[in-house]
Amino acid sequence: MKTSRNQTRNIGNQLKSASVALTNARTDANINAVLTNYGFSTTRLDEGQTLYETATSKVAAATAGRGRYLAAGEDAAKARKAVMRAYQDLARVARALFVDSPGMLGTLGLSQPMPRLNGPLLAAAQTLFNYGDYPAEVATALSTHGYSAPNLAAEKAKVDAFAAALAAQGEGRGTAQQARRNQTEALVTMRKWMAKFRKIAKVALGNRPKDLEKLGIVTLVQPTPAQLRGRRQAAETRRLKKQAAQATLLKAA
Repeated sequence: MKTSRNQTRNIGNQLKSASVALTNARTDANINAVLTNYGFSTTRLDEGQTLYETATSKVAAATAGRGRYLAAGEDAAKARKAVMRAYQDLARVARALFVDSPGMLGTLGLSQPMPRLNGPLLAAAQTLFNYGDYPAEVATALSTHGYSAPNLAAEKAKVDAFAAALAAQGEGRGTAQQARRNQTEALVTMRKWMAKFRKIAKVALGNRPKDLEKLGIVTLVQPTPAQLRGRRQAAETRRLKKQAAQATLLKAA
Protein backbone atom coordinates (compact mmCIF):
# COMPACT_ATOMS: atom_id res chain seq x y z
CA MET A 1 0.00 0.00 0.00
CA LYS A 2 2.52 2.52 -1.23
CA THR A 3 1.85 6.12 -2.10
CA SER A 4 4.44 7.84 -4.29
CA ARG A 5 5.47 11.43 -3.81
CA ASN A 6 4.29 12.25 -7.33
CA GLN A 7 0.87 10.77 -6.60
CA THR A 8 0.56 12.82 -3.42
CA ARG A 9 1.59 15.97 -5.30
CA ASN A 10 -0.93 15.21 -8.06
CA ILE A 11 -3.77 14.88 -5.55
CA GLY A 12 -2.72 18.14 -3.94
CA ASN A 13 -2.74 19.87 -7.31
CA GLN A 14 -6.23 18.55 -8.08
CA LEU A 15 -7.60 19.91 -4.81
CA LYS A 16 -5.83 23.24 -5.20
CA SER A 17 -7.08 23.66 -8.76
CA ALA A 18 -10.66 22.89 -7.74
CA SER A 19 -10.43 25.28 -4.79
CA VAL A 20 -9.21 28.18 -6.96
CA ALA A 21 -11.89 27.62 -9.59
CA LEU A 22 -14.76 27.27 -7.12
CA THR A 23 -13.67 30.15 -4.90
CA ASN A 24 -13.43 32.64 -7.77
CA ALA A 25 -16.58 31.37 -9.45
CA ARG A 26 -18.50 31.86 -6.22
CA THR A 27 -17.01 35.19 -5.11
CA ASP A 28 -16.45 37.09 -8.37
CA ALA A 29 -19.80 38.69 -9.16
CA ASN A 30 -19.03 39.22 -12.85
CA ILE A 31 -17.98 35.62 -13.39
CA ASN A 32 -20.84 34.33 -11.28
CA ALA A 33 -23.42 36.24 -13.29
CA VAL A 34 -22.23 34.77 -16.59
CA LEU A 35 -21.94 31.24 -15.24
CA THR A 36 -25.46 31.44 -13.83
CA ASN A 37 -26.78 31.96 -17.35
CA TYR A 38 -25.02 28.74 -18.37
CA GLY A 39 -26.50 26.59 -15.62
CA PHE A 40 -23.94 27.10 -12.88
CA SER A 41 -25.93 29.09 -10.36
CA THR A 42 -24.81 29.60 -6.78
CA THR A 43 -26.70 26.46 -5.79
CA ARG A 44 -24.93 24.46 -8.47
CA LEU A 45 -21.56 25.86 -7.42
CA ASP A 46 -22.37 24.93 -3.82
CA GLU A 47 -22.74 21.38 -5.08
CA GLY A 48 -19.22 21.51 -6.46
CA GLN A 49 -17.94 23.03 -3.24
CA THR A 50 -19.45 20.15 -1.28
CA LEU A 51 -17.73 17.64 -3.55
CA TYR A 52 -14.43 19.47 -3.08
CA GLU A 53 -14.82 19.52 0.72
CA THR A 54 -15.74 15.83 0.75
CA ALA A 55 -12.69 14.97 -1.36
CA THR A 56 -10.46 17.04 0.93
CA SER A 57 -11.86 15.24 3.95
CA LYS A 58 -11.39 11.79 2.39
CA VAL A 59 -7.82 12.61 1.38
CA ALA A 60 -7.05 13.70 4.95
CA ALA A 61 -8.64 10.51 6.30
CA ALA A 62 -6.63 8.35 3.89
CA THR A 63 -3.41 10.11 4.87
CA ALA A 64 -4.14 9.63 8.56
CA GLY A 65 -5.12 5.99 7.99
CA ARG A 66 -1.90 5.26 6.17
CA GLY A 67 0.06 6.92 8.97
CA ARG A 68 -1.66 4.77 11.60
CA TYR A 69 -1.06 1.64 9.54
CA LEU A 70 2.65 2.41 9.21
CA ALA A 71 2.89 3.10 12.95
CA ALA A 72 1.15 -0.22 13.67
CA GLY A 73 3.66 -1.94 11.42
CA GLU A 74 6.53 -0.44 13.38
CA ASP A 75 4.95 -1.59 16.66
CA ALA A 76 4.50 -5.10 15.28
CA ALA A 77 8.14 -5.21 14.15
CA LYS A 78 9.35 -4.22 17.62
CA ALA A 79 7.06 -6.77 19.29
CA ARG A 80 8.23 -9.47 16.86
CA LYS A 81 11.85 -8.75 17.71
CA ALA A 82 11.14 -9.08 21.45
CA VAL A 83 9.27 -12.38 20.94
CA MET A 84 12.00 -13.85 18.76
CA ARG A 85 14.59 -13.10 21.43
CA ALA A 86 12.40 -14.52 24.20
CA TYR A 87 11.61 -17.62 22.13
CA GLN A 88 15.25 -18.27 21.24
CA ASP A 89 16.44 -17.87 24.84
CA LEU A 90 13.87 -20.26 26.30
CA ALA A 91 14.32 -22.73 23.44
CA ARG A 92 18.08 -22.90 24.07
CA VAL A 93 17.58 -23.55 27.77
CA ALA A 94 14.88 -26.17 27.17
CA ARG A 95 16.90 -27.98 24.52
CA ALA A 96 19.90 -28.09 26.84
CA LEU A 97 17.80 -29.46 29.70
CA PHE A 98 15.84 -31.99 27.66
CA VAL A 99 18.36 -32.96 25.01
CA ASP A 100 17.63 -36.62 25.74
CA SER A 101 13.87 -36.16 26.10
CA PRO A 102 12.36 -35.42 22.68
CA GLY A 103 8.91 -35.96 24.14
CA MET A 104 9.43 -33.10 26.58
CA LEU A 105 10.62 -30.88 23.76
CA GLY A 106 7.56 -31.88 21.78
CA THR A 107 5.24 -30.66 24.55
CA LEU A 108 6.91 -27.27 24.25
CA GLY A 109 6.57 -27.21 20.48
CA LEU A 110 10.33 -27.40 20.04
CA SER A 111 10.45 -30.39 17.71
CA GLN A 112 10.87 -27.96 14.79
CA PRO A 113 13.03 -24.86 14.25
CA MET A 114 11.57 -21.48 15.17
CA PRO A 115 9.16 -20.31 12.43
CA ARG A 116 9.94 -17.07 10.63
CA LEU A 117 6.53 -15.96 9.37
CA ASN A 118 4.49 -13.90 11.82
CA GLY A 119 1.49 -16.23 12.08
CA PRO A 120 3.42 -19.46 12.69
CA LEU A 121 5.88 -17.62 14.95
CA LEU A 122 3.05 -16.32 17.13
CA ALA A 123 1.48 -19.79 17.37
CA ALA A 124 4.80 -21.39 18.28
CA ALA A 125 5.55 -18.74 20.90
CA GLN A 126 2.10 -19.13 22.43
CA THR A 127 2.71 -22.88 22.73
CA LEU A 128 6.20 -22.44 24.17
CA PHE A 129 5.14 -19.92 26.80
CA ASN A 130 1.91 -21.68 27.80
CA TYR A 131 3.54 -22.43 31.15
CA GLY A 132 0.24 -23.23 32.85
CA ASP A 133 0.14 -26.51 30.90
CA TYR A 134 3.78 -27.49 31.44
CA PRO A 135 4.30 -31.02 32.82
CA ALA A 136 5.55 -30.85 36.42
CA GLU A 137 9.02 -32.08 35.42
CA VAL A 138 9.35 -29.33 32.81
CA ALA A 139 8.12 -26.60 35.15
CA THR A 140 10.49 -27.72 37.92
CA ALA A 141 13.53 -27.94 35.66
CA LEU A 142 12.90 -24.56 34.05
CA SER A 143 12.22 -22.84 37.38
CA THR A 144 15.71 -23.75 38.59
CA HIS A 145 17.31 -22.38 35.43
CA GLY A 146 15.95 -18.84 35.27
CA TYR A 147 12.37 -19.52 34.24
CA SER A 148 10.22 -19.34 37.33
CA ALA A 149 6.49 -18.73 36.93
CA PRO A 150 6.86 -14.93 37.34
CA ASN A 151 9.66 -14.87 34.75
CA LEU A 152 7.61 -16.94 32.33
CA ALA A 153 4.64 -14.63 32.88
CA ALA A 154 6.81 -11.63 31.96
CA GLU A 155 7.97 -13.39 28.79
CA LYS A 156 4.44 -14.47 27.92
CA ALA A 157 3.38 -10.82 28.15
CA LYS A 158 5.73 -10.15 25.22
CA VAL A 159 3.90 -12.83 23.21
CA ASP A 160 0.54 -11.29 24.12
CA ALA A 161 1.84 -7.88 23.06
CA PHE A 162 2.96 -9.36 19.73
CA ALA A 163 -0.50 -10.86 19.17
CA ALA A 164 -2.13 -7.51 19.93
CA ALA A 165 0.30 -5.69 17.63
CA LEU A 166 -0.42 -8.06 14.74
CA ALA A 167 -4.15 -7.64 15.29
CA ALA A 168 -3.77 -3.85 15.31
CA GLN A 169 -1.69 -4.00 12.15
CA GLY A 170 -4.31 -6.09 10.38
CA GLU A 171 -7.09 -3.75 11.48
CA GLY A 172 -5.02 -0.75 10.43
CA ARG A 173 -4.44 -2.27 7.00
CA GLY A 174 -8.15 -2.82 6.46
CA THR A 175 -9.03 0.67 7.69
CA ALA A 176 -6.34 2.28 5.53
CA GLN A 177 -7.42 0.37 2.43
CA GLN A 178 -11.04 1.42 2.91
CA ALA A 179 -9.98 5.04 3.46
CA ARG A 180 -7.94 4.84 0.26
CA ARG A 181 -10.98 3.55 -1.67
CA ASN A 182 -13.12 6.33 -0.20
CA GLN A 183 -10.49 8.88 -1.26
CA THR A 184 -10.39 7.56 -4.81
CA GLU A 185 -14.17 7.60 -5.11
CA ALA A 186 -14.42 11.18 -3.80
CA LEU A 187 -11.64 12.42 -6.09
CA VAL A 188 -13.16 10.78 -9.16
CA THR A 189 -16.55 12.33 -8.40
CA MET A 190 -14.99 15.76 -7.89
CA ARG A 191 -12.89 15.50 -11.06
CA LYS A 192 -15.92 14.60 -13.18
CA TRP A 193 -17.87 17.57 -11.81
CA MET A 194 -14.94 19.92 -12.33
CA ALA A 195 -14.34 18.67 -15.89
CA LYS A 196 -17.92 19.49 -16.82
CA PHE A 197 -17.67 22.87 -15.07
CA ARG A 198 -14.49 23.82 -16.94
CA LYS A 199 -15.94 22.85 -20.32
CA ILE A 200 -19.02 25.02 -19.74
CA ALA A 201 -16.93 27.86 -18.33
CA LYS A 202 -14.79 27.90 -21.49
CA VAL A 203 -17.93 28.46 -23.52
CA ALA A 204 -19.47 30.98 -21.12
CA LEU A 205 -16.28 33.01 -20.76
CA GLY A 206 -14.75 32.26 -24.13
CA ASN A 207 -14.21 35.94 -24.94
CA ARG A 208 -12.95 36.79 -21.44
CA PRO A 209 -9.54 35.07 -21.06
CA LYS A 210 -8.72 37.01 -17.90
CA ASP A 211 -11.77 35.60 -16.16
CA LEU A 212 -10.90 32.12 -17.36
CA GLU A 213 -7.45 32.57 -15.86
CA LYS A 214 -9.08 33.41 -12.53
CA LEU A 215 -10.72 29.99 -12.70
CA GLY A 216 -7.38 28.38 -13.44
CA ILE A 217 -8.36 27.76 -17.05
CA VAL A 218 -5.67 28.69 -19.55
CA THR A 219 -6.80 28.90 -23.15
CA LEU A 220 -4.56 28.78 -26.18
CA VAL A 221 -4.37 32.17 -27.84
CA GLN A 222 -4.92 31.79 -31.59
CA PRO A 223 -2.57 33.93 -33.74
CA THR A 224 -4.14 36.72 -35.75
CA PRO A 225 -4.06 36.64 -39.60
CA ALA A 226 -1.32 39.29 -39.53
CA GLN A 227 0.77 37.16 -37.17
CA LEU A 228 0.32 34.14 -39.41
CA ARG A 229 1.46 36.15 -42.45
CA GLY A 230 4.49 37.38 -40.52
CA ARG A 231 5.45 33.84 -39.54
CA ARG A 232 5.16 32.65 -43.15
CA GLN A 233 7.30 35.55 -44.41
CA ALA A 234 9.95 34.87 -41.76
CA ALA A 235 10.04 31.18 -42.69
CA GLU A 236 10.40 32.08 -46.39
CA THR A 237 13.25 34.49 -45.61
CA ARG A 238 15.10 31.77 -43.66
CA ARG A 239 14.60 29.35 -46.53
CA LEU A 240 16.02 31.78 -49.10
CA LYS A 241 19.04 32.57 -46.92
CA LYS A 242 19.78 28.87 -46.46
CA GLN A 243 19.44 28.32 -50.20
CA ALA A 244 21.85 31.19 -50.96
CA ALA A 245 24.39 29.87 -48.47
CA GLN A 246 24.30 26.41 -50.05
CA ALA A 247 24.80 27.95 -53.54
CA THR A 248 27.83 29.89 -52.31
CA LEU A 249 29.40 26.72 -50.93
CA LEU A 250 28.88 24.90 -54.23
CA LYS A 251 30.58 27.71 -56.19
CA ALA A 252 33.52 27.73 -53.81
CA ALA A 253 33.96 23.98 -54.26
